[in-house]
Order: sequence, then C-alpha cells, then structure tokens
Amino acid sequence: MEEHRRLAMAAAFVILLTVWSSPAMAMAAAAATEVHSLGLNCNETERINAVVRRNLGGLPEVYHKKLKIAVPLKHGFRAFVNVTDQGVTGYCIDLFEAAVNKLPYRLIYEFVVFDRSYDELVQSVSSGINDAAVGDITIIADRASHVEFTMPYTESGVSMLVLAENESE
Repeated sequence: MEEHRRLAMAAAFVILLTVWSSPAMAMAAAAATEVHSLGLNCNETERINAVVRRNLGGLPEVYHKKLKIAVPLKHGFRAFVNVTDQGVTGYCIDLFEAAVNKLPYRLIYEFVVFDRSYDELVQSVSSGINDAAVGDITIIADRASHVEFTMPYTESGVSMLVLAENESE
C-alpha cells in the first residue's frame, strides 16, 4: 500500500506543470474535480516527488487533449534524458512513464524535443507552448516563479577537481 501511494504521488508531477501552468486548465480542473490536500506528513513528503506549496486537483475526466511533454535535447551526459532516432529514454523518462502507468486513467501525451536553453524550456511550459517538461531541470528561483516543480528526486552537487602538488619534488 505504501509503495502504491508513493507511486501515485509521483504521478502528481505528470499534471503539475500541465494543470497549474495554464490558468484555463487550472480553472477547468478545479471545476471538474475537488481540489484537496495531499495529506502527507513532512517526512513522507521529503521521500517522494510531491508538489509543494499548492493543493492539487486532477484533470477532468473529459480531458482528452494529447499533452505535449517537452524534453531537453542534450549533447553531454545522457543518463537522465537521451534523445535518439528511436525515441526518448533515460532515468527521467522512466520515472515519468512509471508515474503515468500508475494513474487511474489514461494520459495521452507525446514527447517534444526541445533544442534551446533550460530557461526557454521552462518558459515554453509557462506560456502554454508545451504542457509540461520532463528532464534534468534545475530548480532555481526564477524558474520556480513561473511553474511548479516536484520535490527534487536527485541532487547535483558542485565539485572541484584540482591537481595535487607532487610532494616528491
């Protein structure tokens, strides 16, 4: 049961940018479904990817639009998102699809490859060009003022590699 609840809450990130980045969708979702609190204690919220600062509703049952999910085109580290001729893969994509598969309804979506900066990727969601974004998007204050993010599900630390002095000289 606990695992089912965690996966269901992770599914919230599927709708987080879609519902709350579009005023029209937010009103439609609020009108069609009851908006309710996640009801999680702080410790549980810290362990899963849950939306914070705002109560979540859901997509209306009559909502059948194919969602455009933007994914960043990257030329470096591809473990999180990897775009090839065969499709889009990676850790973020696997997590997204696992969450979608746990939803109690069918979510129709397509991945849209986005070949610009991460700031422009977030702006494309905020402006309604794309319905959501999935990828290794760093949460910074400016971006968070335009869209809602999940809690981080991985951390990136700043590290420095320096050449040690050779003590034998």
